[in-house]
Amino acid sequence: MIRHIFTTCVLVFSFYAFTQPPGSKAKIFFIKRAGTQPLQVGKPMQTGLFICDSSEKRSHPVGWKNIIATHFTVSSDKKTWYLSAGNGVLRSIDGGKTFKIITDWRMTEVMFTWVNPQNPKTLISCTATGLFRSHDEGKTWKEINKGLARPGEKYAGQLYTAKGDTATLYICTAEGIFTSATNGDTWNLVGFKGKETACIDIAGGTKEQMLAIAGKNVFVSFNKGLKWELCYAGKNRLCGMNRTPADPSRVYVYGIGTGLIFSPDSGKNWNLLSNELTGKTVFCLSFSNDGKSLYAGTDEGLWISSNNGKSFARHTEWDGRITFVCSEE
Repeated sequence: MIRHIFTTCVLVFSFYAFTQPPGSKAKIFFIKRAGTQPLQVGKPMQTGLFICDSSEKRSHPVGWKNIIATHFTVSSDKKTWYLSAGNGVLRSIDGGKTFKIITDWRMTEVMFTWVNPQNPKTLISCTATGLFRSHDEGKTWKEINKGLARPGEKYAGQLYTAKGDTATLYICTAEGIFTSATNGDTWNLVGFKGKETACIDIAGGTKEQMLAIAGKNVFVSFNKGLKWELCYAGKNRLCGMNRTPADPSRVYVYGIGTGLIFSPDSGKNWNLLSNELTGKTVFCLSFSNDGKSLYAGTDEGLWISSNNGKSFARHTEWDGRITFVCSEE
């Protein structure tokens, strides 16, 4: 049961900024997990990875049709795309024109793939059965689960690092938050023992100030995760959390029927935003580089705000459940 819950709720904490010529429109990548109509043979693609620019009302499928995808990322050198999916990790080296599976039978239900920004050949994938690492862009993979929870409960949802620091890794699992200072060779529990965690935030701040989501609540730590304090008590299950790139003190959290919950001061105070997403289930959030445009994936398609989340407009062509979104500018 835990794995099915995580499949919905852990695909959410990602922001990617790419470089495009000045004046070009932002490209939006998003993953759709379900449409409003049943899948029919011969009909247009309804699930998988899609792309459009910020002004388009129509989107374009990328890669394999009707794949159960979970996460998308691009290497720091912008040459390689990675798509995490139920059947493994897919890689494209031609801008998404073609994708090839680069994992073996051991790796299924892949939720997230981390590409080391300092060494793009090193990948770590989080799966329903633990963690796998590759040092050769996915040609070979090794299990790296030493120190994680008991067999059968190694579910790893997502991997995090502090900004500019890839020496210390953090992962959220069904049994708490674990950290590694050995590139994943060994892991140690640092918080929430025996509790399911959805995501943590360290990229927007410093290693001394971290935020984490567990169940309905948000917690804060000021000592690198050794001790956690409650900073927001929610009523519904939370799925994810993002800081704005232009001002990391501005934090948004979201989840099942929550709309957007906002903190202007790194988690000290929280407010429920009143906009078109109020009361809706929000699975994912991403920002433009200046932080003014927000892209929200919901059970009712993709919504876009151009005024810091004060109001949202729905792109009605994008029906269904949007579980991942990121922008390229």
